[in-house]
Amino acid sequence: MSTRLALRRMKGSLYFTRASGANVSVPANADFNTAAGTFECWAQIGHLTDGGHYNDLMCLKNGTDTIEFMCHSTATDSGKIGVSAGVGVVAFGYTATPLSWAWGWHHLVLTWGAAGVYIYIDGGNMLTVSAANKSLTWGGNPSLYFGAYSGSSYELLGNMCGIRIYNRAILATEVLQRYQGVVISTGLVSSWNMDDMTGTTVTDTVSGHNGTISSLSNIYWSPSSPTKERVSR
Repeated sequence: MSTRLALRRMKGSLYFTRASGANVSVPANADFNTAAGTFECWAQIGHLTDGGHYNDLMCLKNGTDTIEFMCHSTATDSGKIGVSAGVGVVAFGYTATPLSWAWGWHHLVLTWGAAGVYIYIDGGNMLTVSAANKSLTWGGNPSLYFGAYSGSSYELLGNMCGIRIYNRAILATEVLQRYQGVVISTGLVSSWNMDDMTGTTVTDTVSGHNGTISSLSNIYWSPSSPTKERVSR
């Protein structure tokens, strides 16, 4: 049986206003307690030059054990994508060249595990944060936050949708496939389209690890989304 790809427009996204405490939280779960993993999302960032803020895309956290994926908005590193991890072995790094955001959408992927820590932008542009073994050993099941660090700081100003988490570090070839819209299910833990478009629940269509919007006064459903994606049929 062959697979053909069809184009469709994503329904929408969540717009984060950067208000204090604004976030989407997902309860702690053993599914997120993995030595290796992948975080994938589509994002557009709106505020990059306040001289000292990070726009956090996601944060897995259990006590002091943390892995954080963010966009810098400091005076010298505005628009660069970075990662910070404090789980056993610290890894920190960010892209050498800022993205031209201008409210444009980008596909962002973070992978970590035995082969190291890597960041991919729009299917390629790989940054090797570390080529050393960065398998993570959590002290307990981590909670997950979107749009903020631990739900209480580094709040995001911008939109996100198409979030996926894998329990393995997907390969560079798979990152490109995901950017092109190819469905990859091996190791997929959770998927939040972020296009529910109503209410405070952000549905996980894979495992039921639904997220909760902290306040609809600070986070809005938005019709904005990447122009189109490929989906297998």
